Amino acid sequence: MRTKGIIRTGLANSLFQITFLAIMYAIGHTTSLNTNQAARFLILAALVFVPCIIWTLFFYLQDRYEPEPISHIISPFIGGMAAAALGAVPLNRFLFRSQEWIYASLQLFTIGSFFVKASVASLLFYIVLRYGFMPLKEFNEPVDGMFYGAVVGTGFAFVYSMHYLLAQPTFTLYVIAFTATVNVLIFSSVGALMGYILSLPKFRKKNITAYSILAITLGVILLGIFYLIGELFFVSGIEHAFWFCFVSVLIYSLVILSFCYVRMYRLSTKGIFKGKTPQFSFDLATALFIGVLLLTAGVISNQALLGKKFTSKDHGLSFRYPHSLSTHTLSSFSEPVMTTKKVHKILFSGKSSSPPFIFTVKADGKVPPLNGIDPLRFVEPVRKESFLVESIDRGGKKGRRIAYSYLDKKEIKESRFPSLVQVYTDVFEHKNTYIIFSYKAESAHFAEGLPQYDNILHSLNWQE
Repeated sequence: MRTKGIIRTGLANSLFQITFLAIMYAIGHTTSLNTNQAARFLILAALVFVPCIIWTLFFYLQDRYEPEPISHIISPFIGGMAAAALGAVPLNRFLFRSQEWIYASLQLFTIGSFFVKASVASLLFYIVLRYGFMPLKEFNEPVDGMFYGAVVGTGFAFVYSMHYLLAQPTFTLYVIAFTATVNVLIFSSVGALMGYILSLPKFRKKNITAYSILAITLGVILLGIFYLIGELFFVSGIEHAFWFCFVSVLIYSLVILSFCYVRMYRLSTKGIFKGKTPQFSFDLATALFIGVLLLTAGVISNQALLGKKFTSKDHGLSFRYPHSLSTHTLSSFSEPVMTTKKVHKILFSGKSSSPPFIFTVKADGKVPPLNGIDPLRFVEPVRKESFLVESIDRGGKKGRRIAYSYLDKKEIKESRFPSLVQVYTDVFEHKNTYIIFSYKAESAHFAEGLPQYDNILHSLNWQE
């Protein structure tokens, strides 16, 4: 029987996490992983794995009635990895597409954090714990629920951190360590709490449906609060926001874990170690609850993806644009060297920061038919590396697409290469006017933001 107390191991673990982060700050607060992709992946995986393995050992060293088999330490970690890789990442990225709208406003971030990101993670934790580990015969003491839940959380945090960090090549070693540490703190502690709650029906012979719904609900609330904690620190602009966020999440996690352990200890002292394995009959109430959460997430993401609506009654058109598009002046990218003599009326101008692109809508007085007009009237490309004109059809109206690129003079500085800007300019005839849509981005981000521009054009509605 292991006799390491939670106070001793908890303090040791917290001290290690702080020391690990301090070392990464000292040696890498200005150093990023500027190396080849294979080496970067291996170093990144090592840095992310360190806090994960320490947290796993922390839970493994708690008071035990019977030691868990080694395979039952590895399997929940793999289960958590699978939940993130096969569930959370594809659901958030491809089904709910939260990255396209969640940072557009504080309101959307709050709603998306609780009802999309936190709901997905909590549901996956529940599925892995309820159907993967509760039926095991080795699940024979109350603290096992806390242990399995926490290790599932560490596996989830490992993949979750890796997926995010692989897309951030400029992050320093310190920011990498911060991300890995904070994620493993919160996901393991919430996993432990959910594991504790789901163990109660096994050792107290309670209604498993009620405790299943309670576990999922608390998971959603606690993870949603975590997402808000991080956001509020970073948008506040306070100095040392990373450290304040880390300390806050550390305290938050330890409070959750302390509650779990105290409750588990009280249950263990009653001598209740043998519980009945929950029956795998169809749990209609929990299934309906999960369905409601997923449906809510779908409705929220669908409405957010529809974006805001722009209407010009004078020119008889309307379209929807993403929440992430904010109004701006046209100075963010330099225009081509030549300037047009004809003044276009700007109907709409917006800028997206993630991914970075500029979208504008202009009106130009119609003179000759569109098919016989020179494309230079609309774009005036200078130093063009490419120039292509093709036909398009949007909103039931035919038009012309002019694709071209130019070198951004603003980027021509000492020791820097000029930036190549790519542009789509789409021109339609409507109500005796040329309506000109323009999508502009640096070549490195052009393809990334193009789906958003396509969505805008597909939402076009022309009124006669």
